[in-house]
Amino acid sequence: MAGVAQELRTPDATYQITGQIFSIGSDVTRLEDVSLMSGNALHLATSVNVRAGQTIVLGSSSKEDSSATLFLVVRAETGDGVD
Repeated sequence: MAGVAQELRTPDATYQITGQIFSIGSDVTRLEDVSLMSGNALHLATSVNVRAGQTIVLGSSSKEDSSATLFLVVRAETGDGVD
């Protein structure tokens, strides 16, 4: 298991992306408790399995007071460091 935490800054807001990563086979990664937040606002919360080399859109959410949409895209790659 490994944790992920990343901050993304835009001109309008700062977003936090967090989650846990588990290897559940030679070519499948489990992303658990993935969240996308800005301040106290939760924009996305999910868990998903991703095959090696697969790129997926986890979800989208309308940005408050705007017609803009947030997309969180992940790609699973093989490598060391995930148990």
